[in-house]
Amino acid sequence: MSIAERAHEMVRVANLMAKARETALRGRAGDYAGWKTSATSELIDEGLVVSVASLDDIIDSKQTVNRPKDQLSLPYLESLRDELRRQMDA
Repeated sequence: MSIAERAHEMVRVANLMAKARETALRGRAGDYAGWKTSATSELIDEGLVVSVASLDDIIDSKQTVNRPKDQLSLPYLESLRDELRRQMDA
């Protein structure tokens, strides 16, 4: 199986998992459709484009869900967001 085929399969599995666990997509964006509005489309490989949620939506969701693993990731994600904003303002 080529890298592109493996990536396509990974995206397919990820989509199935996302549909099964949409309750984890919470916060101001709401559900998957809400996240999709501020997501970016990223070309991973020829013919393979994936939607990537905005960093603000990811942070908001992790704050809303508030699981221990989400609490651990928040300082890093917030720091990354702040640094990216500083770079954009410079």
